[in-house]
Amino acid sequence: MTFSITGPNGSLTCAGGNVVKLKKNVATQGAVTCYLPAGSLTDPAAPGSTDYSVTATYDGDSNYDSSSSTYTQTVVPAVP
Repeated sequence: MTFSITGPNGSLTCAGGNVVKLKKNVATQGAVTCYLPAGSLTDPAAPGSTDYSVTATYDGDSNYDSSSSTYTQTVVPAVP
C-alpha cells in the first residue's frame, strides 16, 4: 500500500515511509496505517482548519486487483 499525502506545505511522509506492508493476520484483516509525526498537520500560515489530500494505492497481486482511492481530510485545531 502506498500513501500520498499533500497539504498546503507540500507532501507529507508517513513514519517509516509512504510504502506500508499489508499485515496478513485475522485481527488486522489486511489493514494498514500511516502514522504522521506530531505537528506535521499544522499550517502556521492558516491557523484555522486545513485540508489534506490523501491517496492510498494498492498495486494488486495474483489474488486481488489494483486499487486507488483519494479523499480530502480536514484537520481542525483542538479547542483549548
